[in-house]
Amino acid sequence: MATIPTQRSKLRFEAFEVAAGVFALLAVLVGVNAGGWRTRLFGNAAASPITSLAVLPLVNLSQDAAQEYFANGMTEALIANLAQVKALRVISRTSVMHYKNTNLTLPEIAGELNVDAVIEGAVQRSGSRVQVTVKLIRVQSDAPVWAKVYERNTSDLLAMQSDLTQAIVGEIKVHLTPEERQHIAVTRPVNSKAYDAYLLGNYHANLRNPAAMEKAIEYFHRAIWIDPNYAQAYAGLANVYIERGVWAGVGIGREADLVRTNTLKALELDGDLAEAHELLGSIHFQYDWDWERAEAEFKRAIALNPNLPGAYARYAFYLQTMGRQEEALAAVHHAVELDPLSASYICDEGRILYRARQYQKAIAQYQRALELDPGYAPVPWRMSDAYEQVGEYDQALAWADRYQQASGDPRLSLRLQARILGRTGKRREAEEKLRTIEKRSKPGGDEQFLAATYCVLGHPDQAIAQLEKGAQTHSILPFAFVDPQFDSLRSDPRFQQLLRRVHILF
Repeated sequence: MATIPTQRSKLRFEAFEVAAGVFALLAVLVGVNAGGWRTRLFGNAAASPITSLAVLPLVNLSQDAAQEYFANGMTEALIANLAQVKALRVISRTSVMHYKNTNLTLPEIAGELNVDAVIEGAVQRSGSRVQVTVKLIRVQSDAPVWAKVYERNTSDLLAMQSDLTQAIVGEIKVHLTPEERQHIAVTRPVNSKAYDAYLLGNYHANLRNPAAMEKAIEYFHRAIWIDPNYAQAYAGLANVYIERGVWAGVGIGREADLVRTNTLKALELDGDLAEAHELLGSIHFQYDWDWERAEAEFKRAIALNPNLPGAYARYAFYLQTMGRQEEALAAVHHAVELDPLSASYICDEGRILYRARQYQKAIAQYQRALELDPGYAPVPWRMSDAYEQVGEYDQALAWADRYQQASGDPRLSLRLQARILGRTGKRREAEEKLRTIEKRSKPGGDEQFLAATYCVLGHPDQAIAQLEKGAQTHSILPFAFVDPQFDSLRSDPRFQQLLRRVHILF
């Protein structure tokens, strides 16, 4: 259902066009500093530079509430364009959408997001005409430093978005590389209905539970059916297939061909799409175990879009696997800085902290993720792992039960329960669950979890055999080798030999 602007939003934008007109006059005075007006109006010209900003959701001022998706799309486009500027830290869409129709003040929002400036504005669509009013506000003074009204035909929207981005970048005097200038200037048409389906696909994919991911696949296919040249929709589809391998119990690598096909199609349509290079990095990392090409693609994604949090998060998992612990922690923390209200990236930071053996810090991040999204499915699983490592087994089992409820799949929680029961001394129950997993086991699904349970039950030979099997078929995730579940094997020469064979050397 479309949302309705709050009274605060209405009041703010009823006078917006008047304010923009005033700014046009002031711009002349500021340009010449007539009679010292520039200093009087805006204070010291040597204000600190703007290096970080958030684009707040543009308000839909159209009489038709169904146009809400259009305002959201304009917001997304502006964020995506500005995110390509390396000199700026631009907050991601997931976090800024938390402030849609908020009653918080701009300084309060900026404080939560830790930014120097915010962009806010409104969109009004009538027939084939669109009017967009925007202003740039420096948080330090809570005063606008720039405002403008754009009015174009819907056929000229992409050019208008490019003009708007360039105007903002010029106003805050950010240095652009030639490549950045080209990316901002070039726009690719996207069907609005396809874009809407793409956004719904992303929303469901980020929930990471089996039912939601099935919906995500449907929406991405719909977007592609509407617009077969929509590169980002192919990338979104590839991404949900990657996540489904882990969080829906499909199995690691079992849908690798679908991931690869859709990723390569996205790159065929748009060779500079950062999200597609991020996915290609994941393919080389998770399926090919080609460490050099994986790192090259993650770095390429970040170079193309230095404000893409997913690229930093996935790169962090790679870095930790390679034993580059401090770099991994820094990369995943930067993902959170770019999207500070995203349960997904906060949870990922917790996972990196967990594998760095910083369990209490990991638990704190998981709790923060739950505050933002109580239904985020990966949290109970990761909470269970963390509490297991600190010896709080009752808590670990309780979180395993919560994961079963969140995922809706009792098979997945068996993997947790068997191991934890083994740690509590309930060997018979643990072995019963272990046998159930063995009977249902399939390639890419259980090697890592069977190996971890064998470790707990004191069967290192069987644990090594499962890891060998997973390494041979690439059906386990590479960061399994740095997981604390296997700390009891680290001094085993067979484990050390396995690490050397897959070129994971610390």
